[in-house]
Amino acid sequence: NEDGAKHLASHGADEVHWCEAAPSTMLEDYAGAMAETIGTGPKALVLLASTKRSKAIAAKLAVKLAVPCASDVTEATVQPDGSIQVKRMVFGGLAFGDETLRARIAIATVLKSAFEERNLSSQGTVIKSDFSPSNSGIVCKGRKEKTRGDVDLTAAKRIVGVGRGLGSQDDLAMIREFASCMDAEVGCSR
Repeated sequence: NEDGAKHLASHGADEVHWCEAAPSTMLEDYAGAMAETIGTGPKALVLLASTKRSKAIAAKLAVKLAVPCASDVTEATVQPDGSIQVKRMVFGGLAFGDETLRARIAIATVLKSAFEERNLSSQGTVIKSDFSPSNSGIVCKGRKEKTRGDVDLTAAKRIVGVGRGLGSQDDLAMIREFASCMDAEVGCSR
């Protein structure tokens, strides 16, 4: 939405394009129109959130533009030659890998907790675009809000994970106390 676009523009983005998506359209269907806008613009690093939906859009953009795409980025640095050095999670988060993106345009999905939020004195441009979705043949019949707990695990620095191996519900208090000592959040698989 426009408020989200303005928020991003105040945090360092040069341009933020946004559009009002039709309720029955899959967001991924806008990737073609997005690629046309990105492809005709200047050199760019296109950043998206590391969500399942954004990763799908990032992959479609990278294919349509024939450019590199790095997912789950935790650090990004522009090098003197204009390339972009990224550090990203690999092997399902078991390790980190360094990659260099050498292209006029690069796509990256960024983990929510990867970068410190800063307000900058310069304000980027917010552009309302009239992106037209492609017809993938998939129609969204409805949307349901996800039920969210009190904790945002994507922003947690550490997570103590528990599951069915926990003896009883009463043992969860011990786990919460341990997590508190570790400055961690508790995540349960079941």
